[in-house]
Amino acid sequence: MSKYSDPTLKDNQPFQLLPVETFNKITWRGGDDALSALLTIDPGAYLGEFRSMIGLDKTNERDAVTFPVLPWNVVTRRSGRETYKRYSTTEMLFRPISARNRFVKYAKNTKGQREKNDKGRNKIVAVSQKFPGKGSGFDPQKEVFGLVFDTAGNWKTHACLVLDAWGAYLSYNKAASMFENVKHAENQLPIYRIGTRGTEDGNRKAVTFNGFSTVDIEALDIHSPMLYQIDDNFDALWEAAQAWATCPRWHSETSVVAETNVLPPMPEGVGFIDPTEPEVPDFMHD
Repeated sequence: MSKYSDPTLKDNQPFQLLPVETFNKITWRGGDDALSALLTIDPGAYLGEFRSMIGLDKTNERDAVTFPVLPWNVVTRRSGRETYKRYSTTEMLFRPISARNRFVKYAKNTKGQREKNDKGRNKIVAVSQKFPGKGSGFDPQKEVFGLVFDTAGNWKTHACLVLDAWGAYLSYNKAASMFENVKHAENQLPIYRIGTRGTEDGNRKAVTFNGFSTVDIEALDIHSPMLYQIDDNFDALWEAAQAWATCPRWHSETSVVAETNVLPPMPEGVGFIDPTEPEVPDFMHD
């Protein structure tokens, strides 16, 4: 399309996907004070965690899927008789490549919970490129494409970090800004060490946001970060990711599409239900 084309036609264009065949979708959850007993065996459930799916079971619509291996703990979550495993870590090493951001208003029920359609997708009723203001009912939706490293600084997998809650969105942006202000050579970039280590006495580092208890994503070891050497592959990934980052349909304010693909509700933790179960990565969909 040229600059003279009908701008509303972009609403019918396909979504641009990430330039990699597979990746891990990562989300943040702020822990739970009621789960302090799990500190030694599942610290993320109590302190706060980055989490990601290990795989998907086979269904009538698709084959079984195994996502790339993350250098994190594998934990078992259960509720009643149901159990499943997932990757979990209280802190991760992450180098962003590109990102995109918008604000969305979800359809919600009388309890304030996001509604889903018959395909299990969040219903989006409005999209805005700028935050309309306090009381507007809009939530952030930021996606960050990047690289995940192990504790030795070795690259392990591509990932998309999804931030769709205000506490996680604001605290991540603050932590990212701190790392981006670190002085380094022109051909290097800081690897973010982000997450939580709890309080000095080992408890959950809770903060109250909009009346709810959560945990911020913090910048860790900010004075001695690992550095990533920019190479041709990283530069090529950045170039290829720009179509995804600037996707006209994703950013369109005239096309309200519930393209946020989620799994059917799954039990989470011991004795609690997680309202923000990770979504299926985009490469799983047309």
